[in-house]
Amino acid sequence: MLFTPGADPVLDKEISSLKKASLDGHAGEEETSMMYFLRPDLVHLDVIGTESGLDQGRLDMLPHGYTGIWWYARYPNHFASDITNADKKLGELLISKDAGQLAELIRFFKHNDNIEQLQKEFSDRSDNPLK
Repeated sequence: MLFTPGADPVLDKEISSLKKASLDGHAGEEETSMMYFLRPDLVHLDVIGTESGLDQGRLDMLPHGYTGIWWYARYPNHFASDITNADKKLGELLISKDAGQLAELIRFFKHNDNIEQLQKEFSDRSDNPLK
């Protein structure tokens, strides 16, 4: 099972009002703000903004191909964002939203075994697919 956060009509409005980034990928505004809320000692505000988090496009000339080094070629500073700050309140809201939805998923599994039943059915049918 993989937890996949979804929309929250109440929190999403407040989250949107606090977001400033137009590019918000790995280690961007949301992830940095969440870490700033959880572990502010690990977020070095004095360093944010000293390097670019924009796509450097260093493989744009590669026609019809893909390489495992794509991320580094695009984001050599290991983050994707156009912001230069972290917002503790934004981080708190994002963590609250994810935690609430994860708790809801866990409560679901405590009282529902549909996935387990489907997995068993799949395994049983895979053992003898022509039956």
